[in-house]
Amino acid sequence: QPLRLDDLAWGGGMWLAVGWDKDVAGSRDGEHWEVLEPRPWRLHSVDWAGGGFVVTAGHRLLTTLDGVDWAVWDDFVAATFRDVAWNGSVALAAGTAVVTSTDALRWRLVDRQRGFSRVLWNGNEFVAWEAGFTLSTDGMSWQPLDLPAMPPGGSLSVRSLAWDGRKIVAKVQYADALLWLVEAGPTVVVPGAAHRVDGEGRTWRTDLLLTNTGDE
Repeated sequence: QPLRLDDLAWGGGMWLAVGWDKDVAGSRDGEHWEVLEPRPWRLHSVDWAGGGFVVTAGHRLLTTLDGVDWAVWDDFVAATFRDVAWNGSVALAAGTAVVTSTDALRWRLVDRQRGFSRVLWNGNEFVAWEAGFTLSTDGMSWQPLDLPAMPPGGSLSVRSLAWDGRKIVAKVQYADALLWLVEAGPTVVVPGAAHRVDGEGRTWRTDLLLTNTGDE
């Protein structure tokens, strides 16, 4: 039976993929995959946090080195965690609240009133989506970005964010699956479409994450 895998991360010499249907899979080379024992909870996202993988699962945060042995943190049952990001020293899990950790085992509540659906680290700061992009260097103080309406008169649901070292790519659920490219900064939003060429002549493709295949 095919697995539903919604997010994946690299770390510790392996890929770990997790899914909403509780599925888990691992790979050393990205080509040959092993189906691992599923978890008892729906899995939202995964990221490597230096000493292991961190997986968000509702109000729980799971940690594992190999996808086989797991530890569970569920101290803040009033929150729902939807995504996790690591800046090289601090892991940040975000959703209806924000918690941080330096070891992915002991977590500290830093913000209890949020509505984040996605978060990533862009090399300088955390970037999160909460009905718009917002930035933070520490997870405690957040600054909304002043961006043009996206799209005019409409609303967006950002399903995933990716950072390629120069720009942020957002996979968006809106109308006909429009994409929005946020240039490094970020200050400019450029619309495109899956499997098509955007307004600047750049070709896009759809993978597990949406990525720009050009040089710019």
